[in-house]
Amino acid sequence: MAPAGIFAPINAKRREEPAEFSVRNCILREYAEELFGYKDLEQGEGQLATNVAALPPIQTLTETEQDPIVTLRYCGISVPLLTLRPEIYVLIFIRNAEWLDKRYGVPTTLTTGLS
Repeated sequence: MAPAGIFAPINAKRREEPAEFSVRNCILREYAEELFGYKDLEQGEGQLATNVAALPPIQTLTETEQDPIVTLRYCGISVPLLTLRPEIYVLIFIRNAEWLDKRYGVPTTLTTGLS
């Protein structure tokens, strides 16, 4: 899965805040927005946008990072020829497949009944 976000302040009112130029902050915001439906983060309005670290999925992710179960890893930068826009690649590596299922109810296996 490759959700994409723009590495920039969430809105013009927040362009003076150093946290808005943090790659990690941008990744966490995209994680909450794309995977858990926090659409308020798209516009940067409201209480959710000012404290992304307080969102339950972000708290869970950062708490689990203390153990070696989940790791955020920088993978590189590229400039795709179709967009000519620099992209930063980050991997959210989950070492325990059951972690997603326990935390968020995401099935870790897909079973199909073929007859």
